[in-house]
Amino acid sequence: MPGKIRNQPVIVDNILFDSTAESRRYLALKSMEQAGQIKHLTVHPEFVLCAGVMVHHGTRHRRLSDIKFTPDFAYWLDGQYCIEDVKPFKQSPNGKRIPYMTPVFRLRWAILQRQHPEYVFRVVEA
Repeated sequence: MPGKIRNQPVIVDNILFDSTAESRRYLALKSMEQAGQIKHLTVHPEFVLCAGVMVHHGTRHRRLSDIKFTPDFAYWLDGQYCIEDVKPFKQSPNGKRIPYMTPVFRLRWAILQRQHPEYVFRVVEA
């Protein structure tokens, strides 16, 4: 199944990545972990942004699922927990390179940042 932005899924170390760029970043981070530069690399960590709830309609009950966010990577660097996502970058009208982020990604990223202000958040160029 092709990715959202014409990406081809790639499998490395039995892990499915959304793109070649994401798999390359994984290999770079894995190398950094082996060199002792980062610790506890996690691929596709899952964060609950909003817990599911029970909805009651008369005698019927339905559970709404958790709203989750799964960034590409998480790891420890110099005593700080880092959350990282790989995104394609584009040229802005003023010539600056900026990451391409969908509105849903922006919302989930912002919620996670507010839930965990102690974390370091990085968007890395694909």
